[in-house]
Amino acid sequence: MIHTRTTKPNAIMTTLPALASVMYVTLAQTAHAQGGGAWTVTNLHPASGSTISQAFAVSGGQQAGYEESGLMAHATIWSGTSAPRRNLNPPGLSISVIYAAADGQQAGSAYTSFGPAWASLWSGTPGSWVGLNPAGATRSMAFAISGGQQAGYAVVGGVERASMWTGTAASWVDLNPAGSTGSQCYAASGGQQAGYATFDGVKRA
Repeated sequence: MIHTRTTKPNAIMTTLPALASVMYVTLAQTAHAQGGGAWTVTNLHPASGSTISQAFAVSGGQQAGYEESGLMAHATIWSGTSAPRRNLNPPGLSISVIYAAADGQQAGSAYTSFGPAWASLWSGTPGSWVGLNPAGATRSMAFAISGGQQAGYAVVGGVERASMWTGTAASWVDLNPAGSTGSQCYAASGGQQAGYATFDGVKRA
């Protein structure tokens, strides 16, 4: 599977990009992009009803991201075709996006019409949604999921803090290093998390 992120994950809900069809790409044989070989490309963008769609994750034969209609982005799962697809937008909320998927779960963010982003976890259905925003946080987002852990950041005390969860808001762990003025996590695997932390105005891996 090949996936290319075209939009910075923490910018997606502040400035949604222009029309972008989602492509699901499969290599029919091992080949470099420049070296030829057979490709299968499937356009996952819905035939009608949506103006924008993007996929950020793939796992277990499913692709996950969002589709937008009427300025409302809804977390979406595809299964290799544009239809049928599954809308995972949580009941009562207006906007949601999936950034990561693994082991039948999805991680991302969800918003009310006027409220801040909440780091979010799904298990394949709208009703499975769990808000991960920790107590005292004004905003949070989840960008990675692995082995029952979710990783991203939460804004606490006005500082973006690299964060880890294990399925609930109460499980939040502040990963911001001592001396850092801000940090975020973008990846997780094998009990480790990767991202950046800012020291003296410089972002460091």
